[in-house]
Amino acid sequence: MKIIVKLFGLLCIAGGIALFSSPMIATENIKQETKQYITQFKQKEEKNKLNKEDDPRYQEIEEYNEKIYENHQKDFRDVNSYQSSPISLKGFKDGKFGYIKIPKMDVKLPLYVGASNSHLAQGAAILGQTSIPIGEVDTNSVIAGHRGYQGAPFFREIEKLDKGDTVTIVNPWDTLEYEVTGIDVISPFNTDAVMIQEGRDMITLVTCHPYRSGGKYRYIVYCTRKGTKPSRKGNESYQLLKTSTQDINNEDNVRRGGALLLAFLFLSALAQEIKSFIQERRYKKRSKQL
Repeated sequence: MKIIVKLFGLLCIAGGIALFSSPMIATENIKQETKQYITQFKQKEEKNKLNKEDDPRYQEIEEYNEKIYENHQKDFRDVNSYQSSPISLKGFKDGKFGYIKIPKMDVKLPLYVGASNSHLAQGAAILGQTSIPIGEVDTNSVIAGHRGYQGAPFFREIEKLDKGDTVTIVNPWDTLEYEVTGIDVISPFNTDAVMIQEGRDMITLVTCHPYRSGGKYRYIVYCTRKGTKPSRKGNESYQLLKTSTQDINNEDNVRRGGALLLAFLFLSALAQEIKSFIQERRYKKRSKQL
């Protein structure tokens, strides 16, 4: 019975270590899965590479982008429109359009078309009825990401971005480089803030704010393709709201500290058990010799 109690205690400590370490494990899993996807994506697109003008996927996206610009994104109004895919996903494995890379945030994520719950659980997603990034003017691709999900960071560190930082989109035909030109915090219902801006080639990153707030506001990062006209939007009002940096740092410190403390307790208990086992073996050996 005593052994069972000790084993149970060790298992509880080990479980606590796993719980505190889960974000790091989840982050590493996402990184490995994304790395594998990027490798497969590059191999597939290189093997099946088509000229833009000859690729029906590109032509469909081009027509779609023109359509929503001309009709002023009239269907961009509710959750259903955000979640739905506005184009045929034939030829895009699992709805993935490519990937997004944000060096300042140390993030690489698969990029999905349609911000459904399943897509957001696996990477970043382009909101339906917003543009799809192929490097043309009169476009604004609104790309959403969770502010952390099941331990993985996704867009958790978005507040690290400053004006001039680079965000890269890799699609089946091009590598597109954008730079941050503006930042803002808006209401979740303020769709006007993320509409297409005439003459601009843009992407707009969006996530919840503040961190762990349940989506009270939306943190917006406007990015314009390098060498083109900068966004007309983005201001300093976001600085008047509470920053999430300290909350994120505190959470990380608690997790690291908890994991280290439990690891110390686990190793101490294990060392004590080994010591007791060795002493017991020596005692039995002496008893036999007597």
